[in-house]
Amino acid sequence: MPEQGKTNLLALDFFALFQEPCCFFTDPAKLVHKYHQLVSTTHPDRFTNATDTEKKYALLLTARINEGWKTLSQPLERACYLLLLRGIDIKNTADIALPKDFFVEQITWRESIDEARYNRQTLNILLNQLKMQVLALTKTLDQTANKDLRATALLVKKWCFLDKLIQEINGAKKY
Repeated sequence: MPEQGKTNLLALDFFALFQEPCCFFTDPAKLVHKYHQLVSTTHPDRFTNATDTEKKYALLLTARINEGWKTLSQPLERACYLLLLRGIDIKNTADIALPKDFFVEQITWRESIDEARYNRQTLNILLNQLKMQVLALTKTLDQTANKDLRATALLVKKWCFLDKLIQEINGAKKY
């Protein structure tokens, strides 16, 4: 349990918990350092003589730290979480309509992946092309992030679709 007058770390958003600026891009080395620092403070060995309430709080805090790490260490998850903090649940909203040409592009990608399913070389080419699109998208995201929330949400939604295609290719490459 937090002491009287101290911040309840369970109530903080992940950026505040990790003492990171609330933005799309973070310093990975700093994030790793902070994660290890936080986890070391809640390690069960530190609570062997603690009360049951303190042990439970440490366990909950460790779970919260791990959840924050999982979210902030993955760029797409971090982008979705940041939008969620700003009131847009990108994974569960139909409010952000993607342009029709993007859907046509998605169909073309899926057809290309299906055709190349057993051709590792072609799958690698498609994978690299998708990664280049994601890279271009994240550069645009960097420019729009603090200016236009709706445009940012649209870019992140596109990124979610591209990420699914990347996962699909990686899954096909296993066979």
